Amino acid sequence: MTRVLLIDPDRRSFRTLGALLPENFLVVHHPEPALSADRVRSERPDIVLLEVDLGELDGIAVLKTLVDLPQAPPILILTALRHTRLVVEAMRSGAADYLTKPFALRELVTAMMAALERRGGSDGGPAGVASQSPLLSLIVGESAPAREQRRHAQLYAAASAPVIVLGESGTGKDLFARVTHGISSRHNGPYVAVNCGAIPESLFESEMFGVTRGAYTDAVERPGPFEQADTGTLFLDEIGELSPRAQVKLLRALEERRVRRVGSSVERPVDVRVIAASNRPLYSEVKHGRFRSDLFYRLNILALELSPLRERREDVPILASHFLNEQVPNGTRFTDAALEKLMGHDWPGNVRELRNLVERAGLLARDRVVLPSDVTFV
Repeated sequence: MTRVLLIDPDRRSFRTLGALLPENFLVVHHPEPALSADRVRSERPDIVLLEVDLGELDGIAVLKTLVDLPQAPPILILTALRHTRLVVEAMRSGAADYLTKPFALRELVTAMMAALERRGGSDGGPAGVASQSPLLSLIVGESAPAREQRRHAQLYAAASAPVIVLGESGTGKDLFARVTHGISSRHNGPYVAVNCGAIPESLFESEMFGVTRGAYTDAVERPGPFEQADTGTLFLDEIGELSPRAQVKLLRALEERRVRRVGSSVERPVDVRVIAASNRPLYSEVKHGRFRSDLFYRLNILALELSPLRERREDVPILASHFLNEQVPNGTRFTDAALEKLMGHDWPGNVRELRNLVERAGLLARDRVVLPSDVTFV
């Protein structure tokens, strides 16, 4: 029996959870957050569910008090508050996960089981995330933005809430999503990437939700990305390119966590963590009516904007050397003059442009040395 302590002034939450959670969860309600530390000591629960919207009482302060208790249980935040700052502060303070109301029962059970599993095998750090995972080294650079990317990957990997990654084309949004998935509790599940900008509006449902045999001429049974990513992560790249009608259909799937293949009457439950990305400024797109606000706020629980390469030029030599060693692993190196030439470029194509340039320069290099004449901008 898993003992769950719910710390929430609202008794309706207790009645709902008590009625819906499986029988192997015993829910105990504590409506007085100011005295929650004493209740945790006396109840010794396996896991704590904490509402941080406590009016005059600071919910994050309550969280920190509970986290500092000896042998503190995992603490999941359950709240309707969707502020990114609050989510990051909660995860940084030691919360095991952050779920926004309304959430699916399956989502809550999955988050609780993952938190309990991480606690059992934790080697320290927030929510048991491995702070020195080799995957983090894939985010290359020593600038402040690069360090922030690695820190956010760790924080966001410990949660199950959706993520929005913004930034110019070529800044590494897919890499950030892959690293976040790879160090999360879902790392054993699939990682499925979809370019939303490449899906015609007329084919959105079949491309995203799948097709059943006979739905149309020559149609064969085929699952969509939501089903393919079940128990893992679904990366929706260029989500800002979706048409308004497609946005409505996507929102429904995200809200209900169920999809129906084209030609089928059966809805299939899916358990996916969504990371969305866009090179468009979605805040502005919402303001001007080009992106649905309800879809934006459903996704915008955790957010990160990646800096363009021109704003972190100190990483250019590090990235260039990394790519050169990766693509031409024979000891080839850049001369100082070649690196200076790289540093003086504005990099409109960002890291992707740098990678392609380095590959070209490595092929042109003679005697394992990349000269300024080998550095050519297209």
